[in-house]
Amino acid sequence: MKKKWLRYIIIILFMCCFIFSGKASLDGAQDYMKYTLRMPFIWLITNSIVLYIGFGFLLGLNHLLKEKIREGKWRVNLSKIIIMGIPSLILSYAIYIVYLLHIPPSRIRDFLLTGTSTYMILFKVLLGYVVATSFYKESSAGETDVKK
Repeated sequence: MKKKWLRYIIIILFMCCFIFSGKASLDGAQDYMKYTLRMPFIWLITNSIVLYIGFGFLLGLNHLLKEKIREGKWRVNLSKIIIMGIPSLILSYAIYIVYLLHIPPSRIRDFLLTGTSTYMILFKVLLGYVVATSFYKESSAGETDVKK
């Protein structure tokens, strides 16, 4: 019982660290852009991968820790990754895709570029969660799970 409490407290502390470091990092990027008039794309993309996708991964970490205890071979839920993960990946980096592919003005482009920060962050968190919960252990026939 105490291990569960400790695990949840550690996960919550990591989540708080992700939130505060993300805010500090984005503030630093905004200051950099304000003074140099340049946008650090690599820095922004790297931070978003580490912070937001990492935060989503932390949300699904409990599932991964439960699966670690089980006996069997590790498997990947490909249908979950294809149906939820790939669209989340595309929508989380939609603004970069629009500019890289030079998509002409349209309603879809206008939707993708309007209020991008909110839904792009949510899709990055969803992507991390989908990745974390897509791994599971499959038991062999006739075996039962033994909890340690």
